[in-house]
Amino acid sequence: MSWDGSAESLKRPVKDPFDAAIKDIVITRLPQTETFVGLAMHPGGGVIPLSNDKEQSVLALVFGKTGSKKNSPGKALWFGQLKTVDGQPKVDFTPIVIRSPEVEGFIGNPVGLTVDPENGDIFFADILEGRIYKVSIQ
Repeated sequence: MSWDGSAESLKRPVKDPFDAAIKDIVITRLPQTETFVGLAMHPGGGVIPLSNDKEQSVLALVFGKTGSKKNSPGKALWFGQLKTVDGQPKVDFTPIVIRSPEVEGFIGNPVGLTVDPENGDIFFADILEGRIYKVSIQ
Protein backbone atom coordinates (compact mmCIF):
# COMPACT_ATOMS: atom_id res chain seq x y z
CA MET A 1 0.00 0.00 0.00
CA SER A 2 3.06 2.25 0.14
CA TRP A 3 2.22 4.10 3.35
CA ASP A 4 5.19 6.24 4.35
CA GLY A 5 3.76 7.30 7.71
CA SER A 6 2.50 10.68 6.56
CA ALA A 7 -1.10 11.85 6.75
CA GLU A 8 -0.87 13.05 3.15
CA SER A 9 -0.09 9.56 1.82
CA LEU A 10 -3.27 8.25 3.49
CA LYS A 11 -5.33 10.53 1.23
CA ARG A 12 -3.89 9.15 -2.02
CA PRO A 13 -5.93 6.59 -3.98
CA VAL A 14 -5.00 2.91 -3.69
CA LYS A 15 -5.56 1.39 -7.12
CA ASP A 16 -7.08 -2.05 -7.54
CA PRO A 17 -4.41 -4.14 -9.30
CA PHE A 18 -7.06 -6.44 -10.80
CA ASP A 19 -9.67 -3.94 -12.01
CA ALA A 20 -8.63 -0.69 -13.68
CA ALA A 21 -12.20 0.65 -13.40
CA ILE A 22 -11.81 0.86 -9.62
CA LYS A 23 -9.68 3.93 -9.09
CA ASP A 24 -9.43 3.57 -5.30
CA ILE A 25 -10.08 0.39 -3.30
CA VAL A 26 -10.45 2.38 -0.08
CA ILE A 27 -14.20 2.73 0.44
CA THR A 28 -14.05 5.42 3.13
CA ARG A 29 -11.53 7.64 4.88
CA LEU A 30 -12.19 9.19 8.26
CA PRO A 31 -11.57 12.92 8.60
CA GLN A 32 -10.70 12.75 12.32
CA THR A 33 -8.62 10.61 14.64
CA GLU A 34 -11.01 7.68 14.84
CA THR A 35 -10.34 3.97 14.55
CA PHE A 36 -12.67 1.23 13.36
CA VAL A 37 -12.44 -1.64 15.86
CA GLY A 38 -15.30 -3.65 14.44
CA LEU A 39 -17.12 -4.05 11.15
CA ALA A 40 -20.11 -6.34 10.71
CA MET A 41 -22.60 -6.92 7.95
CA HIS A 42 -26.23 -6.68 9.05
CA PRO A 43 -29.07 -8.57 7.33
CA GLY A 44 -31.41 -5.64 7.91
CA GLY A 45 -34.77 -5.48 9.57
CA GLY A 46 -36.65 -2.92 11.64
CA VAL A 47 -35.09 0.51 11.08
CA ILE A 48 -32.07 -0.99 9.29
CA PRO A 49 -32.74 -1.47 5.55
CA LEU A 50 -32.71 -5.03 4.28
CA SER A 51 -29.52 -5.96 2.45
CA ASN A 52 -29.85 -6.97 -1.18
CA ASP A 53 -27.61 -7.58 -4.21
CA LYS A 54 -27.08 -3.81 -4.71
CA GLU A 55 -26.67 -2.52 -1.14
CA GLN A 56 -25.36 -4.15 2.02
CA SER A 57 -26.16 -2.81 5.48
CA VAL A 58 -22.97 -2.55 7.52
CA LEU A 59 -22.15 -1.55 11.10
CA ALA A 60 -18.91 0.03 12.26
CA LEU A 61 -17.74 0.31 15.85
CA VAL A 62 -15.57 3.38 16.37
CA PHE A 63 -12.99 3.39 19.16
CA GLY A 64 -11.97 7.03 19.14
CA LYS A 65 -8.61 8.54 19.86
CA THR A 66 -6.35 6.10 21.71
CA GLY A 67 -6.13 6.86 25.43
CA SER A 68 -8.89 9.46 25.37
CA LYS A 69 -11.96 9.25 27.61
CA LYS A 70 -13.70 12.06 25.75
CA ASN A 71 -16.83 11.24 23.77
CA SER A 72 -15.48 12.50 20.47
CA PRO A 73 -14.04 11.83 18.11
CA GLY A 74 -15.27 8.28 18.11
CA LYS A 75 -16.85 6.11 20.79
CA ALA A 76 -19.90 5.24 18.73
CA LEU A 77 -21.67 2.60 16.69
CA TRP A 78 -22.26 3.67 13.10
CA PHE A 79 -24.64 2.37 10.42
CA GLY A 80 -23.84 2.50 6.72
CA GLN A 81 -24.95 1.28 3.32
CA LEU A 82 -22.19 -0.35 1.29
CA LYS A 83 -22.84 0.03 -2.43
CA THR A 84 -21.04 0.32 -5.73
CA VAL A 85 -21.22 3.61 -7.60
CA ASP A 86 -19.77 3.59 -11.14
CA GLY A 87 -17.63 0.55 -10.32
CA GLN A 88 -16.32 2.11 -7.11
CA PRO A 89 -17.28 0.66 -3.70
CA LYS A 90 -18.65 3.37 -1.38
CA VAL A 91 -20.09 3.63 2.12
CA ASP A 92 -21.53 6.53 4.09
CA PHE A 93 -21.98 6.21 7.85
CA THR A 94 -24.48 7.65 10.34
CA PRO A 95 -24.06 7.26 14.11
CA ILE A 96 -26.83 5.14 15.67
CA VAL A 97 -25.43 4.61 19.20
CA ILE A 98 -23.46 7.44 20.82
CA ARG A 99 -22.11 7.58 24.36
CA SER A 100 -24.07 9.76 26.76
CA PRO A 101 -22.46 13.10 27.68
CA GLU A 102 -22.85 12.21 31.38
CA VAL A 103 -20.23 9.43 31.14
CA GLU A 104 -17.53 11.44 29.36
CA GLY A 105 -14.24 10.98 31.16
CA PHE A 106 -15.35 7.91 33.10
CA ILE A 107 -15.68 4.94 30.78
CA GLY A 108 -13.55 3.30 28.15
CA ASN A 109 -13.73 2.43 24.51
CA PRO A 110 -16.01 0.03 22.60
CA VAL A 111 -14.54 -3.12 21.00
CA GLY A 112 -15.68 -6.48 19.64
CA LEU A 113 -18.69 -5.88 17.38
CA THR A 114 -20.87 -8.81 16.29
CA VAL A 115 -24.40 -9.26 14.93
CA ASP A 116 -26.81 -12.12 15.67
CA PRO A 117 -27.77 -13.36 12.17
CA GLU A 118 -31.11 -14.71 13.43
CA ASN A 119 -32.64 -11.54 14.86
CA GLY A 120 -30.18 -8.72 14.00
CA ASP A 121 -29.30 -7.93 17.63
CA ILE A 122 -25.98 -6.09 17.91
CA PHE A 123 -23.39 -6.83 20.60
CA PHE A 124 -20.18 -5.03 21.58
CA ALA A 125 -17.96 -4.75 24.64
CA ASP A 126 -16.15 -1.94 26.40
CA ILE A 127 -12.43 -2.43 26.88
CA LEU A 128 -12.24 -0.60 30.23
CA GLU A 129 -15.66 -1.21 31.78
CA GLY A 130 -15.77 -4.98 31.41
CA ARG A 131 -19.34 -4.79 30.13
CA ILE A 132 -21.05 -6.28 27.10
CA TYR A 133 -23.80 -4.23 25.48
CA LYS A 134 -26.76 -5.48 23.47
CA VAL A 135 -28.64 -3.27 21.02
CA SER A 136 -31.93 -4.64 19.69
CA ILE A 137 -33.13 -3.09 16.44
CA GLN A 138 -36.82 -2.24 16.36
